[in-house]
Amino acid sequence: LYQAQRHRIAATIQAHVRGRAQRKNFLAAKAAVIMIAKHWRRLAAQKRLAMMRQMYTNINLACIRWIRRRQRAYRVIAAFIRGYKTRNLPQNKDNAKFLQFQRHCWLLSLRDYLPPAIMDHSW
Repeated sequence: LYQAQRHRIAATIQAHVRGRAQRKNFLAAKAAVIMIAKHWRRLAAQKRLAMMRQMYTNINLACIRWIRRRQRAYRVIAAFIRGYKTRNLPQNKDNAKFLQFQRHCWLLSLRDYLPPAIMDHSW
């Protein structure tokens, strides 16, 4: 009986040994693939993080610029209002720009009523 099944038993043992060797090779290859994939994912995540940091910096700078523009606009408007309130006083630092603007507007409106030629005596 043993002699008859000897080949079958040897084939079964060889199959188990070869199967374990193949499984060991497979697990080693699988671990290598996982390691490579992990490193590529890490590199991709680092690139995304750097890009997101750059975008955050750009957005932050844009917000700062917007805030500074608003602050400057507030200062200009507030100075103009102070100049308007003190327009009848002698020229000082508060109303100097307002008075200059008033003179400029007056000259622009005067331009529309000037004669078209110097020698024109119709007006």
